Amino acid sequence: MKGFSLLAEPQEFWVDNSTSVSVPMLSGMGTFQHWSDIQDNFSVTQVPFTESACLLLIQPHYASDLDKVEGLTFQQNYLNWMKKLSPR
Repeated sequence: MKGFSLLAEPQEFWVDNSTSVSVPMLSGMGTFQHWSDIQDNFSVTQVPFTESACLLLIQPHYASDLDKVEGLTFQQNYLNWMKKLSPR
């Protein structure tokens, strides 16, 4: 991916509310498409890979909402979320 670099050290990634693992991570700066759902306490950020492929990062606002947000991701149409994204 253009404009991204691998961090020197593995970083902590939370798998669930009580389990974390160390994994390699990327760092990148720029303007990304973003949307925050105030009602369900999560945010979506789109990271482009190519013109036709992207990564959607879905992040709960609070760790305690992780299970709720995971459930929502399997119930939603991602295209609806992508229509709500705006530069940030």
